[in-house]
Amino acid sequence: MDIFFNQKQQIVVNNSIENVRDNIQGITSQKWYKLSPHNITGRRKSNGDYSFTHQFSLVAFQWIEGSPAYLNVRLEKEDNRTKIQTRIRPNSVFVIFFYLQGLLFLLEIFGVRTIDSGSKALNLFLYLSFALIIFGLIKLFTTSLKNKFLKIIG
Repeated sequence: MDIFFNQKQQIVVNNSIENVRDNIQGITSQKWYKLSPHNITGRRKSNGDYSFTHQFSLVAFQWIEGSPAYLNVRLEKEDNRTKIQTRIRPNSVFVIFFYLQGLLFLLEIFGVRTIDSGSKALNLFLYLSFALIIFGLIKLFTTSLKNKFLKIIG
């Protein structure tokens, strides 16, 4: 995991690349409005890789990232097996808010008053609590998307 909470993983499946691709095509060929049993949707990119997200988004604005997590997948043939390279990342807004809470926490420690009301201890507690909640949401959404994908490929 890097500082932007990106996670890379390599999975080797004892299945042919055609069978794995067929499993993935079952998700990417569905229309966006049809309910997926795994609550995951995806598309095939122009370079042959796949991109998956949760089926329903957090916001409906086109210029804001809508999904809570994003999973990019590359398939590679290795003998009779398939090597799957995955990269999962959370929504950028979660990452920005996490680091904003950390910055506010540090400013409060060094004596810069970020909120006029409340004691210093209460402000520190609130900043730390919000950062932990955001971190928990990041882990929840990225882990659930990864687990749903793993369930699809079997």
